[in-house]
Amino acid sequence: MGFKDIKDYISKQLIFPKVLIVDEPGVITNKTVGQLSKKNVRTRIIFTFEDIYSNLYFDTLNKLGKKEADLLTYKIGKDNGFRYCLLSKAEKIKDAFIPDFIYHIFNTFRGVGMSFSENIMFDLKKKSIIFKGTKNIICRKSHSGFMMAGIVSGILSFLFGRNIEARVCCDNCPNGCNIIADYGIEKVYVPDVKELVPRLDYEDVNFRKMKLVPNTSSLTDFFKFKRLQFDKFGKFSFEGETVMPCEVGLLDLHAENYLKIGELDLFRDSVVKTSREIAKKLLIQTTNKDKIKQFENILSGFGYGIPYFKKIGDEIIAELSYAPITKYRPFFRVFLINGFLNEIFGKEFYVKELTESRIIYSIRLH
Repeated sequence: MGFKDIKDYISKQLIFPKVLIVDEPGVITNKTVGQLSKKNVRTRIIFTFEDIYSNLYFDTLNKLGKKEADLLTYKIGKDNGFRYCLLSKAEKIKDAFIPDFIYHIFNTFRGVGMSFSENIMFDLKKKSIIFKGTKNIICRKSHSGFMMAGIVSGILSFLFGRNIEARVCCDNCPNGCNIIADYGIEKVYVPDVKELVPRLDYEDVNFRKMKLVPNTSSLTDFFKFKRLQFDKFGKFSFEGETVMPCEVGLLDLHAENYLKIGELDLFRDSVVKTSREIAKKLLIQTTNKDKIKQFENILSGFGYGIPYFKKIGDEIIAELSYAPITKYRPFFRVFLINGFLNEIFGKEFYVKELTESRIIYSIRLH
């Protein structure tokens, strides 16, 4: 699939055939039908901002150093790649069919801006695969390809049925993405599959029948009014900010990995800071009330559920009905909301309480 075909691929293979359902306020649904398995699968998708990922890497680099930052990013990528296959109910396959499956998977990734896989070269006898591309989302800014290498490692480990690592061999970033996966690479990290398996009631809690909520936005509205556009490289842009779609659990895994090493405060501070910077550029209304309404529409259109905010004294309560639910804690989404509210009210709010039910996420900030 050439560069010029990616834009058509998004339109003709994802959005308009309703593989990606984007016309419901608060909910974005991805349907996988017979692509990686014989089973039909639905997953909850949300959109988030590229700068959050790249700035998180820089903040992690500054605190932990390059070696630890790259290893952590690689682990997050590998967890994501493995969970992607588990969510898709992908089946382990014979070597002869692996090239077709890999082309399909990574062409899908290119449809969301992951252009590190423009060219894929195989040596199945040596169990070696090389991915080459340019201007890949996230690492074109962070200049670190370790998350993408982790994603490659996770997916290939699942498909081959045994651990296979990947290494970054990029040259002249962002114009020379180069990732090599090979059995000969020394073991780096093997995910705990039990931690990555989706909760058993994933479909029940994420696809409840919704009541129609007036004056809320869907992703279709953003396309209709050209607030959200995508280019020939597969990258989505929302009013000048690059955004990317992601299954919600893959997003939540970022925070889980920081939590494991005792660095949730690092994660929190980085996501809140960058979210506030993005809010400053996007929220152009003059009054706080109008900015809140604008932010509610962004959250609804990006698939975070149907939001409602109320200010009581020095506290703000944010409620999201029909929010995506995983077995992980929703720190990524909570801290993004935290950063936007800091900008709207010109204060430094902190999460005081987070409660979850099958219907509503409630966040209390003070």
